[in-house]
Amino acid sequence: MAFERVQLEKGIRLVGEDRWEVQVHIGRDPATGKLRQVSRTTRKGIADARRLRARLITEVAQGKHGGTSNTFGSLLTDWLAQIENDGRSPKTLHEYRQKIDSRIAPALGAIPLDKLSAQDLDAFYGAQRKGGLSASTTMHMHRIISAALATAERWGWVTRNVAKLARPPTVQKKGLTVPPPERVRALIDKAAASRSP
Repeated sequence: MAFERVQLEKGIRLVGEDRWEVQVHIGRDPATGKLRQVSRTTRKGIADARRLRARLITEVAQGKHGGTSNTFGSLLTDWLAQIENDGRSPKTLHEYRQKIDSRIAPALGAIPLDKLSAQDLDAFYGAQRKGGLSASTTMHMHRIISAALATAERWGWVTRNVAKLARPPTVQKKGLTVPPPERVRALIDKAAASRSP
């Protein structure tokens, strides 16, 4: 037998014999324009439902439930179009597209932006390294991901750039070998001698 949902007060309704649903409107999705809301349920009574709703209202006001329901893949597509319009070089765009199409989008593209986490990115970076990719190439992909998420943050699609919390691999800098002064002097003398008639 189906239970009839009963609206008890604004944002709270009884959806089962001992289950209350709490809803708070977030506003319009910045990417799609659709109205969005966050909802939770409780079985602890109407008083708990009121406390839960108050907490959700506070969280929405703090921006914890904002953003968009678009996927990370759709962000990457829009971000590439944006940087192309901004005049990024064709060679750079080709490199970005290659990394996005071959590695980033297949692994992360289907994740909704509001669900993408630093843990997802850490796991992605680890998988790339285990798959034989160099630290510098993996770091380059991190820079692409971070730049796209920075744009999403600026556009209001996400409330924060989770790439700032992720831990990409450390790229070891190659040490510069400096020859001793006597070797430098000998090279200079040799060069000077080869110029004289």
